[in-house]
Amino acid sequence: IIAAPKVGLKHPKAVSASKILTLVQVQTYYIRVFGDKENIQTIIFCSGKVSFDIEDRLDKMTDLSSGVTVLRVEEIAPFPVNDIRQLIQDSGIDASKAKAVWVQEETNNQGAF
Repeated sequence: IIAAPKVGLKHPKAVSASKILTLVQVQTYYIRVFGDKENIQTIIFCSGKVSFDIEDRLDKMTDLSSGVTVLRVEEIAPFPVNDIRQLIQDSGIDASKAKAVWVQEETNNQGAF
């Protein structure tokens, strides 16, 4: 049983190739960079449908003078700290210069954090 909005299940960006389903370990975090990759100033952590909304908004912005990274984490407990650190490092992002923020749809219910 999946207790999630249907929008997340039907969104065009929420699809995977069938071959990924045969993998022993499925990746549960995804990273996308907007703007200048060499000048990442913000890393946006999020989960679920809100990541599609953020990416759609950033796709429409043409004046990104600095870089923004959207890092969608689908498995948040236990939080994959080491995997995410490695993912950021492998992406060539200098996390020491970036501000990290958590974004969620419903701020009143305190969600994941």
